[in-house]
Amino acid sequence: MSFFPPGQGYHYSNTGYTILSEIIERVYTFRSGSKKLYADYINDFITGTSAKVPLDISFPYLASDNTMRSPFVTGSLITPDSTAIYSSVNMSAHVGEGNGYATFAELDKYVRSLMKGENVLTPASIELMQKSVSEHNKTYGLGCFYIEDLGYGHNGCIKGYLSNMLYDPLTDVSLIIMMPVNDYTFPNEEGIVHGLKALANAGFKARMALGFPGKDIGY
Repeated sequence: MSFFPPGQGYHYSNTGYTILSEIIERVYTFRSGSKKLYADYINDFITGTSAKVPLDISFPYLASDNTMRSPFVTGSLITPDSTAIYSSVNMSAHVGEGNGYATFAELDKYVRSLMKGENVLTPASIELMQKSVSEHNKTYGLGCFYIEDLGYGHNGCIKGYLSNMLYDPLTDVSLIIMMPVNDYTFPNEEGIVHGLKALANAGFKARMALGFPGKDIGY
């Protein structure tokens, strides 16, 4: 799957990471000498007891998995005609692109250990991941972006929820931010853009309240 030769453009792709999860599954199967699922890799190297930093994070793999662990935050999706409530969202379709959910504390442990090269990736891999690979988007590396005074990480958007998970190596500050609403009352999904800016502004204000650099972007 490609849109242009390497280094000649920028195109955001969730599907590319779903394909990557299949590649990981096949390579892990080959190296193990027995059939392995991507879920096995996640358990063995990220969440399970054999991982460098075991994490209590759920990565749904089965389409039948619709159970959210209690307690959980109920999300909502607002359209011009109605408001839908979401309390059991199956994220198995998002395998490889970000289908994990947990407490803020566990997600914080994950992003801090990951971005420090203490988890599944080495420091050399983290440095490569954080480096911009395209002249067309100089703030986006391999699977994470950079926001000054917030750090490296990524946002998320599923039905009823917006989120951000970031780590700033300059201040050793990590942020987990969530907004339990998707607003589709604006045209062309502008509500999502406004929501993500509001998340960033919340992160800036949280840092400033603790004495770290930040700014108010008016959201």
